[in-house]
Amino acid sequence: MKTVLVTGGTIGIGKAISSRLREHGWKVLSVSHRADSGADYIVDFTDKKAFLQFANDLPIKEIDAIVNNAGLLIGDKDALVMVNLTAPTFLTEVMAKYRERGAVVNLLDLAAEKNDYGYTKLALMLKTIDQAKAHPNIRVNGVAPGPISLPEGEHLKAPKRVLKRRATSEDVAEAVEFLLNTESITGHIIPVDGGASIL
Repeated sequence: MKTVLVTGGTIGIGKAISSRLREHGWKVLSVSHRADSGADYIVDFTDKKAFLQFANDLPIKEIDAIVNNAGLLIGDKDALVMVNLTAPTFLTEVMAKYRERGAVVNLLDLAAEKNDYGYTKLALMLKTIDQAKAHPNIRVNGVAPGPISLPEGEHLKAPKRVLKRRATSEDVAEAVEFLLNTESITGHIIPVDGGASIL
């Protein structure tokens, strides 16, 4: 059984990813900042010291893949950079250093506005490609959801898109699983946005 670490893995898209991977035979280690989440690891990624302790204590040699899903939409710039850029970049470097093989999938946002949040997501997209080039022993890819239908019935504002059907968290999870399983793709981004990014 392969083991995957899913950050932000107990709610929303992260919960859908964790559920799908468990259903398909993965051992999922989830990470959350909420003490009542039931996650395997409780850590606040805005706390640099706590994050570094968490990363240092990870049984990385037993982890086959990482899904960097944890994200912060609002907050001060330092917190946004830490959660959305520094943490996933660092975890990818840890995997590249200690694993002969492995896979990383970063959750991105191609439609982010030009603000601090958007900057961090754009920077992570560029890091995804750079780290894929730098580390041939692991595969580093990204999935970029558009606005989706959330499990609770809530909806994010949708831009124009090609397909009439709005993407769901489960669609995102399917794309993540594909990238974790495929052996010949690295440095690529899959938009799960109903074609919005091509308009």
